Amino acid sequence: LAKAIAPSTIAPGGTATLTLTLGNPNAAPATLTADFVDTMPASVTITSAASAGTCVGVAVTPVSVRLPAGSSLAPGSCTIVVTITSSTLGTAINTTGS
Repeated sequence: LAKAIAPSTIAPGGTATLTLTLGNPNAAPATLTADFVDTMPASVTITSAASAGTCVGVAVTPVSVRLPAGSSLAPGSCTIVVTITSSTLGTAINTTGS
């Protein structure tokens, strides 16, 4: 898993692109055995209605992105790409879990 936010600093009301890259080093597709979920910190919201990335089956809400258990990851990698915004100044820590 790799995560990138560009630009890395957002003024309140400004936007940035969040890109999550899910890797599969195997020669065959891999199947997720649990949901992959990335929930935004309290001051950050997702403004995209859908992911512009290459992962198939991504669900996007204003507060999270989710790739459900049973989803297939092709060999190599796929991406989840959404636009985010922040309502406050300061640092927001975004951790990813399942």
